[in-house]
Amino acid sequence: RCWGVGTTGEYAANHKIILLLPTMSDINQQVEQVLETIRPYLHADGGDVELVEVSAELDVILRLTGACSTCSMSEMTMTAGIEESLKRAIPNIGKITALKN
Repeated sequence: RCWGVGTTGEYAANHKIILLLPTMSDINQQVEQVLETIRPYLHADGGDVELVEVSAELDVILRLTGACSTCSMSEMTMTAGIEESLKRAIPNIGKITALKN
């Protein structure tokens, strides 16, 4: 069937349109996917990152572990590496913080 002018409005009037918003599980999965792309670089220096929580406001709490937890460059790793990658991949994400061990 061709969707010519006017038919979209008719379709909307005659059918329920459901907007699917991402669930917290979807957001957690997206965050984990981004972290998986970063982990090889952290592992190379003896460190890692773990997802602690994604809040209802989409704020992300992470924990740097291993060598990354005590490294003097960990703040740069968070800001320039992890935070930038997360915000680029998931634009609607909120504040990103790292817990100190």
